[in-house]
Amino acid sequence: MTISIDPLDAIVVGAGPAGLASSRELARAGIRHVVFERGETIGHTWTPLYEGLVLHTDKHFSALPGMRFPSTTPLFPSRRDFLEYLDRYTKTFQLAVE
Repeated sequence: MTISIDPLDAIVVGAGPAGLASSRELARAGIRHVVFERGETIGHTWTPLYEGLVLHTDKHFSALPGMRFPSTTPLFPSRRDFLEYLDRYTKTFQLAVE
C-alpha cells in the first residue's frame, strides 16, 4: 500500500505573533504550510511571563494583519489581553498550528 502525502510549501516555527502573522499571509497567498509550536498553547513563550506585563507599544501598533484588538482592550494591552488576542487570531483565521 502506498500512502500519498502532499508536501508542504512552507513550515513556520513558533505560534507567537510573528509566526501567526506569517501563517495568515501564507494562507492568503495560497501557500500550503503548517505552524509548529513547541508549547501547549498559542504564544507559549508569553504564558509564563509575569502577570503585570503590559505591552510597551499601543494596541494599534501591536495588532497583527487583518484583525484589530477589540475596542474594549486597553490602549496598552496586558499579557493576558495579548494571549487572548493571539488565540482569537488563530481561531478567526483557522491557522494550522501543531
